[in-house]
Parts: sequence; structure tokens; C-alpha cells
Amino acid sequence: MRRIVLVLLMYEISYSQWSTSTYADSALYVCPGFVQTILTFDDGSSIICGALNDSRYAQKLDPYGNKVWPQPVLIMNTPGTGNDGISTPVSDGNGGCFVWWNDYRGAAFRIDDAYTFYFNNAFYMQHIDKNGNVLQQNGGMQVDSIAGGQKDGYGVADGEGGIIFYMSENIYDTTSGAFRKARTWLVRYDGNGQKIWMKDIDTSSSELDAGQPTKFGDRIMISTIGELKFFEPITGDLQSPPPYTPKGGMITYKDSIGYDTQSRGYEQDSIGVFHHHFAVTQISSTWDSVWCANYTIDDESDGTSFGVPFNGPYVTDKKGGLFTVWVYTDRNGTQITRAQWITKLGPRWKLGGKKILNKVAPAIFNAENKLGIYFSNNTAQLFDTNGAALWDTNNVIISDPGNVYSPVYASDKNGGCIIAYWSTLGGIFAQHTGRVGKVGQITKVPTKENTPLDFELSQNFPNPFNPTTTFSFEISRKSFTTLKVFDILGREVTTLIAKELKPGHYSQLWHASNCSSGVYFYLLQSGAYAETKKMLLLK
Repeated sequence: MRRIVLVLLMYEISYSQWSTSTYADSALYVCPGFVQTILTFDDGSSIICGALNDSRYAQKLDPYGNKVWPQPVLIMNTPGTGNDGISTPVSDGNGGCFVWWNDYRGAAFRIDDAYTFYFNNAFYMQHIDKNGNVLQQNGGMQVDSIAGGQKDGYGVADGEGGIIFYMSENIYDTTSGAFRKARTWLVRYDGNGQKIWMKDIDTSSSELDAGQPTKFGDRIMISTIGELKFFEPITGDLQSPPPYTPKGGMITYKDSIGYDTQSRGYEQDSIGVFHHHFAVTQISSTWDSVWCANYTIDDESDGTSFGVPFNGPYVTDKKGGLFTVWVYTDRNGTQITRAQWITKLGPRWKLGGKKILNKVAPAIFNAENKLGIYFSNNTAQLFDTNGAALWDTNNVIISDPGNVYSPVYASDKNGGCIIAYWSTLGGIFAQHTGRVGKVGQITKVPTKENTPLDFELSQNFPNPFNPTTTFSFEISRKSFTTLKVFDILGREVTTLIAKELKPGHYSQLWHASNCSSGVYFYLLQSGAYAETKKMLLLK
């Protein structure tokens, strides 16, 4: 029996692409579900969650669209509870996530004028590690509360592998027949689901519904109506206001740069054009004001509520500034998208913003000094800092919109955008805008000019792994090629590739869920070329 000897090498590798299909097919299928959400990581990977018939699922995709977990992970399964709403994932800082949701197990409710009012509901959470292991019991773990009532809340990573929930509670007053504000609180859990602390928050002087908390620098900021409160994330202690207190919405970038975005009113000129004024203040990680810039967006509508532009989403340019977009409807009924780039030098495009396209832009994503826009007609485009389109044509992402419902979008944090949607074919599907102007393509496809000059087998990634890993290689000549895996005794475990390949860059995913922990080898043979490398499976 043949034995295998190798030298282990580690170096940068090249990957293949997402599927280039624009239809909901098996290559784009992610997990069961009807309501979908996306969490993205700094390396471009993502976790997509879905909810369907009292069950919740999740699947992780690597930066190139490969499924990391062999099967979708079942987060919870509680038949008959009606828990098929949104599942919100939050990073655990180690490639996994916490998932939380509003849960109605045991909740009392009444029906009034066709509306269902739940009270004494609960929040539940589940923790999934980077390998797809579910760490809490089936059905999830209930988030602690202070008293019974109708609850609302959000979760945010604590920066230490745990999660902090910001919760509010409303009590149903049977005398008045309405809900009234009761109490709010913060509660922190570690990665094992152990409660570290719970803090009751005094909001007796203000009305409050729990909104998304912001963790930035050394503080967690929560917002009441007319009041901001700041807490230390590790201890939960109330902090004094920082040097700069945000006055509008807060945008953060890698916990090192913050932006306070605020509206400063509007005016109408003599010819009927509305000019909406905004300001952006950059904030350091110590909560000091760095610079402030004012900008204006023009609105050529008739001034109705439908025509007034909304202050749209912001994304950082990764260089210390922000991109933002607005949408309004002009007097002819045409929907217009405008954009602006704001830096410490002020607005960098024309004063009223740059008109991009006569389409609605529901999502934007960022690249370094570039703005990506996803349009309502399921196309995308990338713009440079001059506002010029970089791709030859708008990138068509979805070709069968009649079978697609409720698409959601998230930047892959590397110049592309991930789109997840429910299809009438059944389940949740996902696609990528691409980063080079072609749907699904992360890097440029090899051409005659960049055909590999030699054969090369890269180290698998990740390594060690459990239970999936990716092999990447290059071949310089058309050859019959095989890629095989062997155990430590030299016995063949599987053949992953056995066919003629053209010159180019390739990758192959291997699911080792049926293999035991240990050392394995993989052998690439292409024509006269052969190379072997070592890898480690840890379960």
C-alpha cells in the first residue's frame, strides 16, 4: 500500500466563486424558512437564518458561497406556538452567533378589532458556535425578565464572546384597555448562556420602547425619548455622558470610528424645490468629536409626504467618510435615487447630491472608497468617489422576481452585497452581487492573460477543520485531473475530482462529517504533476 510523505506549507490561496445563477436553484439554496435574516463577518462569510412553522434554522456560508455546515442547523422546534417570525443573529466574536427572537410560548393574548395583542410574552435566544453546534437546549433559552408584560428588545455583542439584551416591558391595563410603559433593563450572558448581570434602568421620567443599543468604544449607548444613557459593557454600570453626545443616528465602523447623523430641517426655494439639510459628526473611539460636515439633498417633488426624501442608509467608505443615498418621487411620479459622499472636507459631490438612477435603492454596501447600490429592480452597481459607475452594466442578481419575496440585503464588508430571499420553490436562497461586476464572482475569472503559469496546490482552508474544508489549486495545461483524500494509513477515503480540466483556478469543498478525527492527506494529480498535502480534522 502506498504511503504518503509531505512537507506542510501555509500561504495565501485563491478561491472559486459563488454560483453565477440568477435563478432560485439548488446551488443557491440555503435553508428552510419563510422569514430570512443575514449576519455578515469581516472576512465576507455570513450566517443566514430562516423561520418556518414554529421552527428556526441557520446555515453558514464561507466568503465564496460554499455551505460551511453539512446541513442547516435547527435552532429551535416548538410545534403549535406560532413562533415563525424574525430570527435576529448577532456575532459571538468567534465565527458563530447568538440568535434571538420574540416568543409566545405560554403568552396570554386577546383579540380586539382583528388585532392580536400578546402580553407576558418572552424573548428567547440560541447560541450556535462556528462549527454549527447548538449550545442551548432545543427550543432555546429564555432571556430573563423583571416582570410580566408585553416585551420588546434587541441584542448586541458584548465584545467578550457574550451578548447583552436591552429590554422594555409594557403592562396591559385592563381598566383603560391600553398598554402602558412599565420597566426597562439590561441583561448580559456569557457564551455558555450563564447570566452575568441584570440592571434595572430608571426611565420614570421618559417614555421608552427598547431600540437597538449601540456598542462603541468603552460604552453601550441606549436611547430613550429625549434622553441617552451610557453603560459600561463588562460590568453594566451606568456611566456619565461622554465628551460628545450623539444628537441623531449612530453609525460605527469596527468599533474605532463613529458617525452621528442628524437632520437639520429643510426649506423650499422660489421654484418649489425642497432642500433638506443634514450634518455628520465623526466621533473617535473615546467619544470625542473629530470633525463635522453639513450637506444638503435636493427634492424635486411636489412636497407631499410621498415625495419628501428619506434620509437613507449610510455606509462608511472605510477611509474616514460616509456614503448615503436618498429616494424621492418627482412631480412626474418618477422615483429618483440620489447619493452623497461626505468627508471632513464636506460633501464631495454636487451640493444637492448626485442623481444616480431613476430607480429605488433599498440597500447600499461599501468597498474601500467605493459605493455599491442595490436597486429595486434586482440589479446592482458600484460607483467610485467621483460618482461614476465602475461596472459596464448594472449587475442583474435575480431573474425570476415573480418567484421571489421579501429579499433582504447585507454588505459582505469586502465590496459586495449578499441577498437572501424566500422563493415559491420552497425555502430560503442567497446570491452575491459579485465584486467585479459579474453576479456571484468574487475575483476575476482567469483569462488568457492571467492563466496560471504552473501547477500549484494550496493548503486547505480552514485547517484544522470540522467538518468542512476547501481545497484550492491551479493547473496550467488541459489535463485529466484527480483530487483524492487518504487517511493516515494511506487508504483512499474519497475521490473529489476525476475529470479533464482546462487551465485555471479551481476549488473543491469536502464534507468530512462521516470521518473520524485525525490526520488526512489530499493528493492532486494533473497530467505529469502530482502533489500531496496534510490536514487535520478535529471533532
